[in-house]
Order: sequence, then C-alpha cells, then structure tokens
Amino acid sequence: MNLRCQTVLSMAAATWALLSGCTLLSPVYEGRYSVTEGWREAKVVEVGTTVREHPRLADCRKDGVDRPPDQLYAYLDFRPTRREPRVVPVAREQALRAGDLVYVNVKDCSAPVARRAGG
Repeated sequence: MNLRCQTVLSMAAATWALLSGCTLLSPVYEGRYSVTEGWREAKVVEVGTTVREHPRLADCRKDGVDRPPDQLYAYLDFRPTRREPRVVPVAREQALRAGDLVYVNVKDCSAPVARRAGG
C-alpha cells in the first residue's frame, strides 16, 4: 500500500471515529434527559391558559391534539442558544412559574416538562 492510500485510509478512520464519538459526547442531563432524544434546557418565561405569540414560535398548541380549554401552557426561552421560543402544555400540579429552569423535549409535545435540579 502506498503512502497516499495509507493517508486517505487514516483520514477516513479518524473522521469516522470523530463522528461516532459525537454521539457518545451528547449530553444526558441528570442522567435521563438525552439531547439526542430531543431534551433541551429552557427557562419558563410565562405560564397561563393563554400565553404570548412570537413570529418564530414553535407552538405545541398547533400540534392537532385536542386539549381542554383550561389547559396551562408554558412559554419557554432557550437563551443563550439560538433556538426559537416554544409553547408547551404543562400540568397544573407542576406549579411552574416564570423563572423556573426546566428540561423540555423539542421533538415531542406530549413529553412532560421536567424541572431542572436546583431550578
């Protein structure tokens, strides 16, 4: 095998190792909220039966699920990341309020919002 071929194979192996390692390095918050499964850190901005609109809003109210008229929603902010704000349904018993730190699954509107430890 010539030097050029060995170099190409080495680069390919290094690239594969790097890319496969990224999966292993994806955060898992508190040992159960995996980024690869859609979980992200967020901050509650507002909670209510009606919450604000935003032009770039990812809104679970528009997911086609029939919810009761008194359903509570949380408006979530993801700063400092560039992810757009999101509105998600929340359970009343969670007693979430503005300023609470949570985990939210951005891939699944039916996944419950979870409080972050220390949040």
